[in-house]
Amino acid sequence: MRLNTTKAHGVSYDGTYVYWVQTEQGHQAIMRAQLDDFAKTKQVLVSIGLEDPGDIAIDWLGGHLYFSDVERGAISVCRTDGSMCTNLHTNAKQPRFVTLDVKNGTMYWADWHHRPLIMMARMDGSQPEVLIDSLHTFATGLALDIPNGRLYYVDKTIKVFKLDSRQGYSLFEEPFHHPYAIAVFENTIFWSDWTSNSIQTIDKLHGPSSKRSMLITLDTPIYDMHIYHPVLYANIHNPCANATCSHLCLRVTNTTVTCACPTGMVLHGNNCELKEDYHPLYLVVGGGSFFSRLDYNSLGNPEVHTTHFDIGRVQAMAYDNTRDTLYIYDGQRKTINYINMSDFTLGITHLFLLKGLEDIVDMDYDYVTDSLYLVDAGRHFIEVVSLRTQQRALLFRFAEDETPVSICVMPDYGKMLVAIMVNEENKIFCIDSIGLDGQDREHLIRTDIRDNKKKQLLSVNSDDASSDNKEKQLLSVSSDFISLEEEEKENISNDNKKKQLLSVNSDDASSDNKEKQLLSVSSDFISLEEEEKENISNGGQIPEKT
Repeated sequence: MRLNTTKAHGVSYDGTYVYWVQTEQGHQAIMRAQLDDFAKTKQVLVSIGLEDPGDIAIDWLGGHLYFSDVERGAISVCRTDGSMCTNLHTNAKQPRFVTLDVKNGTMYWADWHHRPLIMMARMDGSQPEVLIDSLHTFATGLALDIPNGRLYYVDKTIKVFKLDSRQGYSLFEEPFHHPYAIAVFENTIFWSDWTSNSIQTIDKLHGPSSKRSMLITLDTPIYDMHIYHPVLYANIHNPCANATCSHLCLRVTNTTVTCACPTGMVLHGNNCELKEDYHPLYLVVGGGSFFSRLDYNSLGNPEVHTTHFDIGRVQAMAYDNTRDTLYIYDGQRKTINYINMSDFTLGITHLFLLKGLEDIVDMDYDYVTDSLYLVDAGRHFIEVVSLRTQQRALLFRFAEDETPVSICVMPDYGKMLVAIMVNEENKIFCIDSIGLDGQDREHLIRTDIRDNKKKQLLSVNSDDASSDNKEKQLLSVSSDFISLEEEEKENISNDNKKKQLLSVNSDDASSDNKEKQLLSVSSDFISLEEEEKENISNGGQIPEKT
């Protein structure tokens, strides 16, 4: 069976799901699907926090997925549904080809510590040690023959290592083409050969004296192989069955386990608790009334953290790092609501502003004056609202042929950058600098983007090192500010016309530097059909400042 995937490597199978690492357009993800219904059961397990994931190994007894990441220098473990992940402390530097001895609670991997090595540790990452340090090249294709206590790997040729006596030898006397991946089952060794793009086999008992066989030839190199047979998954006792770990239970030996916690949590006894003053770097993505919070400090799958908010349709967002609060403009009800990030998974927002809002396309927070800046494209002006007093003021009114579309507030400089569409027909935009009091407008950039439909407008304001300068770092990206061509509009549904809005916040690790980073992305600023305004009574209150 040939499965339809983009560039894939690292494969494993547990009898129900096939798991693999997929690479597409520079992005990596760990996937799984059922073999008998591949297209409909295909799902993403891990897509956040990956840089260069390698081979996959399945802990079929505990229900865990192990994988390495060379760029992060880490070996990680997740539940097989991707719902919970953690990094193991293994002293790994550039790990690849992680493989598991599930019955004995041991794992092996190839690594590079100024020289090529093969290392081993317990399956919780403890007791790491160098197993083989006499390699000629970076080892590939690690495979275990558990009943016979052998580790097979490629070091120019196929090598065999006896785990009990710590002695090794070559399966072939001569280097044999270009072997890469290895699998072992009963008396047969399987390997992929990159010279012939084939899978070949040999009897492991007779070695070089036996005849090598060509099993299959393909059009492309084979990166990994995995053999599944029920006999390899013997029904043995799982010590985690009687454990009381609150999150992850990792096998250490036949009888002992270790409890583990996801990033941002610490272990107290067998329970994981949130770290005090832990403020992760996370990205909030909103579309319609659904929001996802992506924690960039940990591995995971953003799809499992989607929350339905009690709003109509998000059109703009801003993050208040003082109160840890997200402000949301509801484009359907024409209101601004807020929600504290601690209540994010509840999805219950509170009304902040109701009256006088027409078409808010962007917002930004000024921590110095504790104010919220609003860009109203419908009324062609910028408004500011004090979060302490809820007093509002009109700062700047644009000409009728000028439509503001995005804002970046820079409190340290007393200015804001505003992206403005000055000619809708010819798709001409400019970026202006305006004082935070609405004075001293200055033209900075003017561009005609008729031939380039995706202009990115970036502004970064870095932090001062002193603790007295609590300026947040801000990156604002605006793309696709132009109306789509007529033929493109026909292929876009009303739901797709809703722009996607993203917001990121983080706390600096030092106690004196508690700034938040904010990433605001607005895309597809196309005209939405006028929606019926709802009559909502005013009664909004803002959260108390912490």
